[in-house]
Amino acid sequence: MRRIFSDYPNLQTQRQQLLQQLSGLQELRRGSLSEQFLMVKRKDGSRVKRGPYPLFTRKHGQKTISRRLTDPSLVPLYRQPIQTMRQFETVVDGLVRVGEQLSDLAVAEVVQKKLLVELEQAAEVRRLAAALAARQTPDFEAGESLVLEAARRGGAGILGTLLRHGQQHAPHEVILCKYGQRLRSRGRRGKRLLTSLGGVDFAPSFYQCAPCSKGRFPDDERLDIVPTPYSPGVRRLLARAGSQS
Repeated sequence: MRRIFSDYPNLQTQRQQLLQQLSGLQELRRGSLSEQFLMVKRKDGSRVKRGPYPLFTRKHGQKTISRRLTDPSLVPLYRQPIQTMRQFETVVDGLVRVGEQLSDLAVAEVVQKKLLVELEQAAEVRRLAAALAARQTPDFEAGESLVLEAARRGGAGILGTLLRHGQQHAPHEVILCKYGQRLRSRGRRGKRLLTSLGGVDFAPSFYQCAPCSKGRFPDDERLDIVPTPYSPGVRRLLARAGSQS
């Protein structure tokens, strides 16, 4: 799973570079430019080789069409677009290759996540069964409590994965302080969030302004957890409990 996430940014970078190259390719022309030599018969019956003559050739459906360029000034106007067309085809092949790798990663990610879920579920079932078997008499309520606790732990794990996924795929943006100065990334700062599903580890990105030393946590801002470790759901529960007391 770690390898999947580590490969994804690298492939996205390659894709952006290829798209940038593609945007710089303007005039294109299919076909090829070659040199043609002709054997010409003289009046005395001898033959002489004449040329070279620039010859433009291209496919048109099932046919091959050739045209001799009699004006030498036209040769560069054909040669450059043909070369650009070769570059275009190379870049497109690269985009297809990167796209296929991204598709393979998406499939592998789903398969690995499904396998991990199945393994975790099997381990959790064995743990719950052992906990219930340790009791001398059957206890339905205890079984319900154990399953509910396991569901919360599983939900907290999924929530943590969603938070990390959101970080990795968040749009890149310039972070500014309130005075309009650009902030620099200072890495991540770990914190423990209390959610309605339980505790979740989170490491938001920290940005700091060099002139004023003020900092921001854009990830926390997007999730509305500034400057608190409580999730929005927990804060609503706390507010509801406070209003009823």
